[in-house]
Amino acid sequence: MTGAAGETTPQPTSASDPRDQRALEALFREEGPGLRRYFRYRLRNDEDALDYVQEVFARLVAAVRDGTPSQPVAYLRRIAMNLLIDRSRSERPVHCAITVEIAVPPEQEEALLVKDVMTTYEAALESMTDRTRTVFLLYRVEGLKYREIADRLGVSIPAVQKHMARALERLTLALNDRD
Repeated sequence: MTGAAGETTPQPTSASDPRDQRALEALFREEGPGLRRYFRYRLRNDEDALDYVQEVFARLVAAVRDGTPSQPVAYLRRIAMNLLIDRSRSERPVHCAITVEIAVPPEQEEALLVKDVMTTYEAALESMTDRTRTVFLLYRVEGLKYREIADRLGVSIPAVQKHMARALERLTLALNDRD
C-alpha cells in the first residue's frame, strides 16, 4: 500500500504472525519458558537449554522470511525436535568397518611379542622397591634359595617370602594389564 507521501505502509499483521516484532516477542514470552524446560530436561544443562531456545527462535525468524507458518507454535516445537535430532546425530560415533591385515612373518610377530613382554617385565621390576627387586632377582636370576637370600640380606625367611609375593603380584598385574 502506498501512503499520501508515496511511502509504503506496512500491511497489518496478525498477532500470531512471527514477522511482526511484537508478535515475535509475545510468542517468545509465551513459548520460551516451555521450550527452555523442554531442552533443560533433555540436555540436563540450563545454559545449553537457553542457547537452544535462542536457536529455535533464530530459525523461526529465518524461516518466516519465506512466509508465515500457519501454526507458529507447532512450527517452533518442530524446530526444537529437529535441533535435538541434529544434536544426537552429531554426537553419535561414526563406525567404520575397515579391516586391515598386515602379513607379518611368525618369527617377527613372536619377536615383537617377546619385546613387548620384556618391556612390561622391566617396567614392573623398576616399579618395585629395591629390597623386593633384589629378593626377586636373587631367587629368579641367581637361583638362590630363600635361606640363602635371607642370610645374604640379613633378613628372615618370612621377609623373603613377603618380598617374593609382592614381586610376583606386581609382575602378574603388569603382564595382565598389558592384554
